[in-house]
Parts: sequence; structure tokens; C-alpha cells
Amino acid sequence: MYLINCWVEHPVIKLDQTFTYIYEKSIDTGVRVEIDFKNQNIIGFVENSIKLDEDLNNYEKKLGYSLKPIKKILDDKSLITKELHKLGKWMAKDTISPTILCYQTMLPNKVKPISNKQKLIYVKKIKVKNNDFKFTLKQQAAYDYIKENKEVFLTEFNKKFPNMYKALDKKEALIVFEVLKSGSLKIEKTGKKDIVDLSPDQYKVINKVLNTKKRTVLLHGVTGSGKTEIYLQLAKRIIDNNKQVLILVPEISLTPQMVNRVVSRFYDNVAIYHSNLSSQEKYEQYKKVLESKVKVVVGTRSAVFMPFSNLGLIVMDEEHDLSYKQDGSPCYHCRDIAIKRAENFDCKVLLGSATPSLDSYARALRNVYELVELPNRINNKVPNIKIVSIGESIKSKNSYIITNILKEKIQEKLDKNEQIILLLNRRGFTTSLKCNNCNHVIMCPHCDLAMSYHHDIKMMKCHTCNAILPVPNVCPICNERNTFFGFGYGTQRLENEVRKMFPTAKILRMDSDTTSRKGSHEAILSRFSNHDADILLGTQMISKGLDYPNVTLVGILNGDAGLSRVDYRSQELTFDLLLQASGRSGRSDKDGEVIIQVYDKESFVIKAALKQDYKTFFKNEMVFRKAGGYPPYNYLIALIFSHSKKDVVTNDSYKFLEGLNGNFKVLGPSELLKISDRYRNRIILKGKDLEEMKEVVRNNLKDVKLVSRLKIDINPMLLD
Repeated sequence: MYLINCWVEHPVIKLDQTFTYIYEKSIDTGVRVEIDFKNQNIIGFVENSIKLDEDLNNYEKKLGYSLKPIKKILDDKSLITKELHKLGKWMAKDTISPTILCYQTMLPNKVKPISNKQKLIYVKKIKVKNNDFKFTLKQQAAYDYIKENKEVFLTEFNKKFPNMYKALDKKEALIVFEVLKSGSLKIEKTGKKDIVDLSPDQYKVINKVLNTKKRTVLLHGVTGSGKTEIYLQLAKRIIDNNKQVLILVPEISLTPQMVNRVVSRFYDNVAIYHSNLSSQEKYEQYKKVLESKVKVVVGTRSAVFMPFSNLGLIVMDEEHDLSYKQDGSPCYHCRDIAIKRAENFDCKVLLGSATPSLDSYARALRNVYELVELPNRINNKVPNIKIVSIGESIKSKNSYIITNILKEKIQEKLDKNEQIILLLNRRGFTTSLKCNNCNHVIMCPHCDLAMSYHHDIKMMKCHTCNAILPVPNVCPICNERNTFFGFGYGTQRLENEVRKMFPTAKILRMDSDTTSRKGSHEAILSRFSNHDADILLGTQMISKGLDYPNVTLVGILNGDAGLSRVDYRSQELTFDLLLQASGRSGRSDKDGEVIIQVYDKESFVIKAALKQDYKTFFKNEMVFRKAGGYPPYNYLIALIFSHSKKDVVTNDSYKFLEGLNGNFKVLGPSELLKISDRYRNRIILKGKDLEEMKEVVRNNLKDVKLVSRLKIDINPMLLD
């Protein structure tokens, strides 16, 4: 008899321990089991098995209670590697999260240790019994076909030999068995491409990455400097040493281009993993890596948990991007997981960006990371950038959406049959609807946020909880009829304006509304790449990583809108967006131009973006960070309490506050905006000793009984 210690599926801090069950044989770590927990059938996740060397009855007498048996084993073997098992425990401690929640985060939906209705899809295959049978000619042909191919899918066989399966099965000539469905994800193969000759700067970077003793390397390379080619050539060297490579990109929109380049170099040796795959496809890709069938993985944030056995390099492209931080619990940063896994495998992490996060660049300057640089574009051409005042355009009674200068430049590029990218980091038609009589703004009934008008569905939509409402005919405040008018503008209205100005131009829009369907990212970008469209307009998802040789103009609308945010990172995020978007122009032999429309031309952020001067921006911004005591000069922990009742949130946050004592500052509790019918309060811890702050929070969790939901965010990226 064996004692089986399991994590239970409920991701609750109070249940963050293993519970012991019994089974007649050992069960591998990382296998899902069905168990009875408080008279409910739930899923358990095996931590370990211990052989019981004494009589079970005697053992239970010592315990003072009876042990329940494992009801059912759900997996033939472990779903995770020993390294992932170790990583899950570290992650739980590092993010102050329930251990089971970390394992649930790691695994694909189909095999998460949680009760759900998702099941793996199996398909039937057939093979022959090697006996002597008497067949008709048609039956013999069908039998020989299976025998030649050894194993055949039943659906394929039925198409090729209709009505033969029943006949052969009746003669008991076949063995029927099930296998996991695979191959549902088709990776389009392009022709294999030769390795590109590197520039002297690229050679220096590769040599430094390979020879440095530091585990983490920060590659600061300007846009168009050839960072991707460095990733690919480093990957080739690692693969030649029979090791695996993980290449991370921040958004699904960047995945197709990266996948195409990786597949063109490594062909069938590639798996891909991102949120747009179906549950079955995700599991197939996960299993490929678990069984060591591929050497390269390309994916977004969740790919950092792929079950590698011999990892040799982790590449994190656009490392500054906010998408690498998980918003929900456990609030992990992909960079932290990558660095920990590199430590586990004794390999290197390469962080690449034209606009490194201030935290990463500061670590590189302090010699924590190795800093390598690509200061020049491959084509040695920098786009010509011009800042245009929206205010001056309005004074001249011209458009505040597309100024005359931008309009002229768009027409010029269209006349040359060149392509244009227009960036507006706001979706929808108008950002809000306001009553012309009393200034009442239509708010989301579930959130403390204004609803945006979407022209395509003629409805109001909340971009946070996705609630949809019709536009009211009567103002609920002043009771006047038909008084609502649009305030602000989003990508839908921009598309309308561009179509009016350039009626013959072919236009594509790329935002959350046009990319909700599977494969839509690839479809839009493929059409633009093939020049089936002249203008690509969209939100921040088109601002980085995209490489189109025929794009010679980038227009950035409302370029300084991000500076109005109250978050301490607003200036960094605005600068990143402007510099990254500017980098999409002039990446080939054609000269590139960028028009940035802003309200405040004198902002140091705008001036730094004009000069594409990251280092000056970094120095100026670090002065503000130091004065405010914000990262990287201090660590932060955000504690967010949420509940459907406001008084519960208030009581819990103040009760938790009492135990937050140490060598750090405590800010709050402060009331946040209501989101999805949940009231929220936040407490922020700010200090130089992160481990001390974590320990205080852990101890407080043991002592304080909470009714509200608590989200713990270590080093939050945003404090809006």
C-alpha cells in the first residue's frame, strides 16, 4: 500500500498543502487523480508516493482518522518534468500563490488539474492480425493495404475502401485501437532559407552572448538592426549541440512572422504555442516538447512553461512589453520565469529590445546582466521623423484626426505604390458618448468606466468587462431626447475617415475587434505582406516587431495620449510605443518617414522619440523614478481586495493593513474603480527588501481571515 500526497484543485491559500490518500501502487509525481475531498469528487495532482511499511489499520489508528482511497488515475504518466515540478514550487513561493494554481497555469487546458468537461480527443486506428484468412479480391486488397502501412486511421481506410471495415472486422482480421489525435495544427512550410551573412556588429553580439559568464544578456538593438537574425543563428548553434531553444514573443500578432522565419530555418523541428490555438492543438504542441520531438518552440507568455528536457537558450524578444506580465493570479512575469528556468538548465537568457524596460537596462548598467548593443540599422538608414501639433491643426480649422501634413504624406506614398501603417492606440468608433444638454457620459453598469461606441454593431461596449448596451434615445439625467454625441475617436472612426479621404486605397484594420476569430492575425498580416492592402491601421498590436519592406510611412495619431495616464510608467510606455512604431518605417532600401501627431510638442518624451534617443530618455526618466521612489529604485507589492459588497472590501483591506509592519512604506488602502461589479481597494508596499515584504504578506495571510478575494501582484507593471 502507498500513501499518495496530492494537491487539491481548489486554488486557495488556506488549502495550500498536500492531502494524503492511499492506493495499492505508486503513482508518479505530476499525474492527475480523481479523489473524494469533503464528500465531493474533485481532481488531485500527485506530489509524491510513499510506501507504507506498516499495517494500514495501525497507521490510521496513529493518525486518528481513516485515509480515503484514490478513486481513479487519469493519466498514464506524469504531465510535467522534474524541472517543472521544482519550478512550480518556486513560483508559488515567489508570487505568494497557491501551489496548485501554479501547476494549473503551466498545463494546457485539456490536462489542467481542475474539474472541467474538456477531454482529449482520440481517433481510431486499425492494424491486421497476421493469420490466414479467406478473402474476396476486394477484401484482400483492403487487408494488404493495412498490412503494407502497418497502421491506418479508420476514417482514412473507410474513405479508401467503403464497406470493407465491417467485412474484415466480422472475420476478426483487424485490431482496433485508439490514439491521441495529432497534427490538427498545420504549420505552413516555406522554402528553406540560407543563413544570412552577419554584420561585424552582429558577430560581436553573438560572440559576447556565447562567451559571457553572465546567465542573462540584454541586447539593446535599434529597430531594424538585425536582432532576429542573431536569435536564429544562436538557435542554430544550440540545436547543433543537441539542445532545445525557446523563442518568446509578447503578442500573437508577432507570432506569424517569427514562426515563418524560424520554420524557414529549422523546418519540421518547430512547435508553436499561444492563446489562439485550440485546447487540443495546445496539448499536441505541449506533448511534442514533452516527448522531445522538436528542438525549437516559438510562443507567447504561456510558452515559457513548455516541458523542456534539455533547454540550451531562451530568447525573449521585445522584453519590455507589458504582455509578458500575467494580469491574473499567479501574477508572474515571464522574464522572472525565464531566468529561473535558465538557472535550472544552466543556460542563457537573451532579452532583446529597441526599448529595454528601465528595470532591465538599469540591471545591465549595474553589471547584473551582460549588456550588448546594436546601435545601427542593417540598411544604415534612419526614418525621417516629424512631430505635428494637433492643436495648431485645430486652430487652422483642419482635421484633428488626420492633419494636412499626414494627409499629404499618405497620398504621396499611395502614388508611389508604397505602404502605410497608421497607429491609434484606441479601439471603437468614439471613446465615449456624452449628452449635449447636461454632459452626462454613458457609463458601464458593471464598471466605473465610460462605454465606447462601436459603429459596426451600433451599440455601446465596455472594453473592460465586454458589456454591450444600446445607445439610449433619452438621457437618463435630463430626459432630453437624441442629445448624445461622440467624444474622442477610435480605430473604427479612423478607418471611416481614411476611407473618405482615400476612396481608392485598400485598407485593413487590426485591433481586438477584428482579430477575435482564430487565424485572423495571420490573415490580416498575410494580406498586408502580399500588398493586398495599401494601409494597415490599428492599435498597439501593429506597433512593434512587424517587418514589411514596402512600408515607408508610419503615422502615429494622438501620440502623447498615454502621458495623461496617472501611472508611474506612463512616460516609459509612451516612449516605447512611439519608438517601436517609428521603427516599422523604412526597413529596406526605401527611405522611411514617420509623422507623430501630438498635443504637447515640448514634452521630453516626445523630444526623445523624435531623436530616437533611448539613452537620454533613460537618464531623464530615472531622475523622476528616483525622486518618487519607484522601480527600479524600490520594489513594489500591490494587494488588491475585491468583492461584490463595498463594506466587505473596506473591512478586509483595513484589517489586513494592521499586520503590515516592517522596514518599508505602506500606501493605502485606496479605493479603485469598480470592475465587473466588484468593488476594489488597494494597498501598496514600497521598499528595498523585497523578501522582507513578501514574508510579511505571507505571515499576514496566515493570521487574517478574509472574505474578499485578494490578488497579490509582486512588482506590478501598472498602478492605474
